Amino acid sequence: MGDDYKISIFAPMTGQVVDLGEVPDPIYADRMMGDGVAIIPEDGAMFSPVSGYINVISEDKHAFGFTSDDGLEIMVHFGVDNKLAPDCYTVHKGVNSRVQAGDMIAEFNLEKIRGSGINTITPVIICGGLEGKVIRPAAGHIK
Repeated sequence: MGDDYKISIFAPMTGQVVDLGEVPDPIYADRMMGDGVAIIPEDGAMFSPVSGYINVISEDKHAFGFTSDDGLEIMVHFGVDNKLAPDCYTVHKGVNSRVQAGDMIAEFNLEKIRGSGINTITPVIICGGLEGKVIRPAAGHIK
């Protein structure tokens, strides 16, 4: 693999990339689950950040775990401290689904979610598979 080996993780949504330290939850802000970034979403579309499989979908459909073909374990956690009502989301893939980077995974009704007081900042965490690798996260606006 060598020093120039790279793994790309694509943005799971359009929005503003911010440091995990800005997430108002110490589990993410202090990187207890792993390193990564957070995204302040502009719209409600969520896509697969990697090619691989969906391992986990939380019961209330706000957190998704992926394992990439390269062995990275990635979690995309939509919003902070939330319980989403069923009419706030549509999930298009299930657990054990094979996905390609960029596949539509879910859609969230941002207006309704924000109207209920939920912070939609979305941590994107690499939970495993980073051993010996360095991340260089994107900054600014991503699409």
